[in-house]
Amino acid sequence: MLILLLACFVQPDPAMRGRILDGPDAAASAIENGTVRIREQFGEEFATTTSSIDGDFEVTIPANQMFFMEVSGDGFIPTTFTGLAGTEDLEVADGELWARSAEDLSQLAETFSECPDAMDEGAVVEGEVRLYLGTSNDYEELPIVTTATVSAIDAEGLTWDACYLDDDGASTSKASATGETGRFALFGLPAGFTTIEIQYDYGGTSDEVVAHYFYLPEEGTAPMYPALTLLPGT
Repeated sequence: MLILLLACFVQPDPAMRGRILDGPDAAASAIENGTVRIREQFGEEFATTTSSIDGDFEVTIPANQMFFMEVSGDGFIPTTFTGLAGTEDLEVADGELWARSAEDLSQLAETFSECPDAMDEGAVVEGEVRLYLGTSNDYEELPIVTTATVSAIDAEGLTWDACYLDDDGASTSKASATGETGRFALFGLPAGFTTIEIQYDYGGTSDEVVAHYFYLPEEGTAPMYPALTLLPGT
């Protein structure tokens, strides 16, 4: 009887609803017949669905755990995001779930042309490091972190160091931190679990480290706009 009573209280997996767009902007165009693939916290595929003509989708996500979303479509690179599910359904705002085009990724490689890895095959992680203050949901209002260094650590423990731009936004092999643009990029990463570590100095007092977790698709990309850091002690 106890087993039967416990079964009555099993929480069903929640749903996630939203639209697949072709850019990180609510005004971007919808991706028709795009694919949303969900992986549970250990990387196993959990659910998949296809978007409508308007880019709308609904898919089941695993309750009470970290999960990984892969968005793709015709002419678009598999683009991954990480989420955290509870027991309630999730509504994704326009511009938060999108796929990067193959043309965009080619332009990114040109932007970081002085990076020795820019033309390597593999997955790409790139973004802009900003300081999370907890006061605004508009990431462009958050301060850029100019002292950050970024690295990727794969499931085997191998490490990749990011490339950066100079303070004018031009590619350089000499930059050793994010600088005034806050930008970084990592090329040629393997598919699978990847930890992105952001180390930064805040106020000259200490080195802080923030970790972000992804499941990278084969030849895919993980855009981090923003790649958030925290105030020390928070």
